[in-house]
Amino acid sequence: MCAAPSKFLKRPFLSASTRSYSHNQCLSAGYGYGSSKILAELIAEDYRKHRDTNVITLRPRGFIPFWNREVYASYSDWALWFWKGAVHIDDVAAALILSLDLISRQRLTQQLILTLDSAYEYTDADLDHWDADGKGSTFKKYYPEYYDLALSYGLDPALKPTRLDISETVRWLGYKPSCSLASLLSELAAYGDRGPPQLAQA
Repeated sequence: MCAAPSKFLKRPFLSASTRSYSHNQCLSAGYGYGSSKILAELIAEDYRKHRDTNVITLRPRGFIPFWNREVYASYSDWALWFWKGAVHIDDVAAALILSLDLISRQRLTQQLILTLDSAYEYTDADLDHWDADGKGSTFKKYYPEYYDLALSYGLDPALKPTRLDISETVRWLGYKPSCSLASLLSELAAYGDRGPPQLAQA
């Protein structure tokens, strides 16, 4: 990146995944995957400060798509991972477009570090009082027609998802994730373990 001509660095864009470790933990312990992301963010910040560069760092949750059969053997295999809280690759792509639009219109005075998560039907109150009316009751409140379907694919209706704070992402980008458990369940009901067809398959 340092060797790249300056004309290509006026409005660069950086995407990085959410990490479980701090900067110092990753760098001192030598975590290759995590530390490489941290170093990339530090390089980008240096360009922002010293070379008049716009920088946005996106930190999505894991977003390997369901059709990657090297990772997920089936759609329900992917659903097991998404079930506990994740972001869909389509929402990551939408955030990338929104970010590029922002830096094409506005000179940023700071490096934006923005978290990406999916959409949730569950409210804060639902999560704070999860299954208050019995095991699986919160799930049944929103998806009663899919309860038996979820069980048939080994998905646990009582499993509470972890939702991340995307308020800054919404404020800066107008980010509105569209993929949620509702869309996952409707696709599972319609297509089963094949999953919805992709454009290349149509």
